[in-house]
Amino acid sequence: QVGGWNGALGNSDLSVTGPPPPPTGDTCAEAISIGAGSTAFDNSTSAVDGPSDCDSNMGTDMWFLYTATETGDATIETCGSAGTLDDTVLIVYDSAACPAAGDACLASDDDGCTTPNFNSTVTIPVTAGSSYYVQVGGWNGATGTSDLNITETPAGPTTETNCTDGLDDDGDTLVDCDDPDCAADPACAAPG
Repeated sequence: QVGGWNGALGNSDLSVTGPPPPPTGDTCAEAISIGAGSTAFDNSTSAVDGPSDCDSNMGTDMWFLYTATETGDATIETCGSAGTLDDTVLIVYDSAACPAAGDACLASDDDGCTTPNFNSTVTIPVTAGSSYYVQVGGWNGATGTSDLNITETPAGPTTETNCTDGLDDDGDTLVDCDDPDCAADPACAAPG
């Protein structure tokens, strides 16, 4: 009901503004496609969509569909963000389908960062061209702005590539003839 004070007459405008719509990525079905790098997000109008089996503190979540460009490891985190969301929860799933209650996650974290203290970080093995669902939200419904940062580390050699160079080529802490990868190398057959 709107009228003129004490019977005042004239033309006017009536404006009605509702709450802002939920952001893109508010549901797994609308996951935002991303790659390695930094993606800013704001979960201020988000609702929870998806399971919380891997962390019951997941709230006000956003969904991303990350596709790896390298085979190796991917570190997915909100560490280092200067945004206003200072307490995050992070869960990663494979991309076979949007997860449902009871589905296993690949990794989850709550408070793994040191800066800011209550942000989240996980590292998972990834394959180039494969995709992974990333669910990131506020702890128990916390909201604000943050950044989802993804860093890829390519896989190194899986075997010792040179058995006489004195280096740990495959990163297993064993060097040259001490590494079983080099057992077939004639240089390792002789003592010394």
